[in-house]
Amino acid sequence: MKEAEAPVATLITMRLSHYCEKARWALDRVGVPYREESHAPLVHRLVTTRRRGTTVPVLVCGNKSYTDSTAILQFADEHRGGGHLYPTNDTDKDEVIAWETKLDSQLGPHARRWVYGHLLTERKLLIKLWSDGVPKIEALLVP
Repeated sequence: MKEAEAPVATLITMRLSHYCEKARWALDRVGVPYREESHAPLVHRLVTTRRRGTTVPVLVCGNKSYTDSTAILQFADEHRGGGHLYPTNDTDKDEVIAWETKLDSQLGPHARRWVYGHLLTERKLLIKLWSDGVPKIEALLVP
């Protein structure tokens, strides 16, 4: 049985975030071992500002912090030698990054508003989603 790699990084997240899911997916996809540290909404800002970020996700690896999902994807790709998440050809890579930027700035915020618009009427479910996996004191603050 192969022994699991020790985490090389800590991913600071909020469970209900499409940008955090993007970062989780990328790290898992290329096999970068990490430990997830999830926080409740608003409390997450206290944690991320200590790591030079403003919001989630933040990836802390050694003494470096990657403070948005795109930077995390770029780190993950480079960490495994490149060519896993982004093309190695500069022209193709620029096109992928342009699409990623467009989706992050246009589709992402609209999708978030749509989901929250539906979830805000489902108080119990929203509290469960925002409390899952966070420190107990933070879970108490969610309601």
